[in-house]
Amino acid sequence: MRKVPLTLIAVSGVVAAALPLASPANAGAGSKPPVPRFVPAACPTKPIPADLPEKARCGFLVVPENRARPHGRTLRLTVGIVPAKSRHPAPDPIMYLAGGPGGAPLATEAKLLIAAGFNRDRKLIILSQRGTLYGPQNPAPTCPGVDRAFIHTLGLPLDGSRAIRLNVAATRACFRRLTAEGSDLGAYNTTENAADVADLRVALGIRQWNVFGDSYGTNLAMTLMREHPRGIRSVTLDSVEPPEVVAANLFAPNAREGFDRLFRACRKQRQCWRRSPGIARTFTNLVRRLEAHPVTTRVAPSPGAPPVKVVIDGGRLANWLIDESFNTADFRNVPAMIAEFADGNPRPIATQVAARVVGSGTGFLGYGLALGVGCAEWIPYMKGSILSAGRRAFPAYPASVLRPALHITYLPQECTVWKVPKAPAQQREATPSTIPTLLLAGSFDAVTPTSWARIAARTLPNSTLLQFPGIGHFVTLASPCAQRVFASFLATPSAPRTACVAKIRPPRFKPAPRG
Repeated sequence: MRKVPLTLIAVSGVVAAALPLASPANAGAGSKPPVPRFVPAACPTKPIPADLPEKARCGFLVVPENRARPHGRTLRLTVGIVPAKSRHPAPDPIMYLAGGPGGAPLATEAKLLIAAGFNRDRKLIILSQRGTLYGPQNPAPTCPGVDRAFIHTLGLPLDGSRAIRLNVAATRACFRRLTAEGSDLGAYNTTENAADVADLRVALGIRQWNVFGDSYGTNLAMTLMREHPRGIRSVTLDSVEPPEVVAANLFAPNAREGFDRLFRACRKQRQCWRRSPGIARTFTNLVRRLEAHPVTTRVAPSPGAPPVKVVIDGGRLANWLIDESFNTADFRNVPAMIAEFADGNPRPIATQVAARVVGSGTGFLGYGLALGVGCAEWIPYMKGSILSAGRRAFPAYPASVLRPALHITYLPQECTVWKVPKAPAQQREATPSTIPTLLLAGSFDAVTPTSWARIAARTLPNSTLLQFPGIGHFVTLASPCAQRVFASFLATPSAPRTACVAKIRPPRFKPAPRG
């Protein structure tokens, strides 16, 4: 699986926190405490501190690792609870479900959520999902070796055989290590994940709450709505991933939808692109040229860091533009960066690529959940091949760019060694629900585009769907208007105030050099 940006992903998409461990209670028959349950505990400080305010409190949700084996191992999933800023908070808190799958929102997103007003009038609850980073002791279901292999592939063609072999070998080694340590990796899936969320509401004694999911968290939220609807007052789905649709071969048409909207917005601004050929043709020509003749450069991934070797082939360039979805503030610079590369300067794009890969670090992404979901739910339910879907979306791209799967480059190969059972068909069902639901989509999102939000809305008759022009992935963090809409939806789920959306315009693009 290509390591994608954490959704603030993930961020893609790009995470949560949980740790599989044998419960001490399992040792003594007749004295086992009830499961599930919530156990107060200090907020985590290792391997990195949770990014929570001083008044936040934490604890563990204790649940079975595999509910088909209720007397087996248990997991302790880290939970962060941020108090409301209001002196008179509403009684129904916000339950935040992070994207990824596999991220760590207590470390990466908590302050961003607070800055966006998530805890203004309500308590904010953040669950570290099973199969991710945080926990009270080892082993954590992370794979530092896979992270190191992916960093190493910066200096290799993205879709070359050597890069694929390195990632598959590291993935196989991690799978063997985790299973030897006793982890039941087949239990790290969306079905069990949703049951954890439902158990948390009961364990905390909450009568009603408001569920917010972004990216993969929307898939999890819709599974929760379908399987455990009790106690859900409202649901917000930001950057929507419908469980009945998501598959490894559909990220190519998603990318095409995001690219087309971005290039169309550029064409509508005279100063954006005053050169020939147009921006879309220039980008396609670059992908083709770089796939045949990759460019190698050395750049510092961050100020003061030592330079690293970066090879940019056609696949890496296409994935760079997909990953721009996670950085709405940078969209205004994209046309100029494409033009600079076409004129022979790869360094701006290469620096961004290196920063994303090296900056993600090692031992952080929760591969237990990332590969558990990808290999059980995304790969087995593909209709058609990755290459055929890619060719329909990008008929002018070389097959070598499209065959590995855009956005999740190595997932198909990694799933050959991450041997988990296929998810039941029930997990792939659409979610019919009358729970008040707000769906948010960014027009420039090349990962979870507006078309996916429309698919999800088909079975949600009590829903409001909004597209935000010029915004990428995770709309609520990127748009003050989305934050106001979300707040109004929480206040009155039947009638959110949406007037500000009509006033949003795409960014004013930085002029591309004439060449």
